[in-house]
Amino acid sequence: MQINAFYKNQISFGIYSPLKQYAQHCAYCGEEMIDAKDLGDEADKLLQENFDSEYSKKFFKALPPIEQNVLSELEQIKIKNPSLSSKEVIYQSIINSKNFLNNFDKKSFFKQIEQTKNLSNKGQNFIKEIQNPNTDEDREIILLKKLLRHVKTGEQQNKLKNLIVSQYILKNSSSANGLVSKLLSPLVLSVEHIYPDKKLDSPDNPTNYLYVHSYCNGARGSKNFKDFLEKKPEVIPNIQKSLREIDKNANSLHVYAILKEVCNTLKEQSGGKLDIMI
Repeated sequence: MQINAFYKNQISFGIYSPLKQYAQHCAYCGEEMIDAKDLGDEADKLLQENFDSEYSKKFFKALPPIEQNVLSELEQIKIKNPSLSSKEVIYQSIINSKNFLNNFDKKSFFKQIEQTKNLSNKGQNFIKEIQNPNTDEDREIILLKKLLRHVKTGEQQNKLKNLIVSQYILKNSSSANGLVSKLLSPLVLSVEHIYPDKKLDSPDNPTNYLYVHSYCNGARGSKNFKDFLEKKPEVIPNIQKSLREIDKNANSLHVYAILKEVCNTLKEQSGGKLDIMI
């Protein structure tokens, strides 16, 4: 309780955690995380490896589906043109994207999807918002990603994926590093609140934190932690691995004391399902 009280008093000075620097793997999916300050460097490494190496594969599994498709597009260009440099691969991807969009009749395509009998009302609403002239590029890509979940026909799914990939590449192609940094951004380390923000007087203290990919953090949403574990029991060993990794890397009595409090929070919020011994 003394630890909780201390961090409650510190909250006005912003989020702080002595544990964050020791977290390397996502507590939800178990894959490696990228510190935000290292994102540009990781993008440069991927560019140096030219999209056809083990370095590329280490990120692939943890990326969201659309980012996987973008990386696959870059890898395929490299495979077909092995002499191209990484910047030339990206330049070719921009040309491919422009050609695809120039030959793609979006109006007819969305009309075909709307005529699909099994398209939900939510999917139809996504199409209406996409076609709204006031919808900006960023919002359109988000809506296209959401629409993809509602499209059942394989051919239409593939065309929709190609549309998203093309718009994604063109939207983020101001520089090679910028595109690859955007591609890797879902893997950036983020702080996940075990207690939802609105359920605590002081949710922002290290005894209420897990460390996860920004993408995995968003995937949980506002779900109650107990309900989340019931739907995703596969995260339990990854949470255990993450906390033990922090303890091992820190090798500090102060960190150990905070981790003990984190374990208590997890046990309480999971209804006893998550009882971790550090």
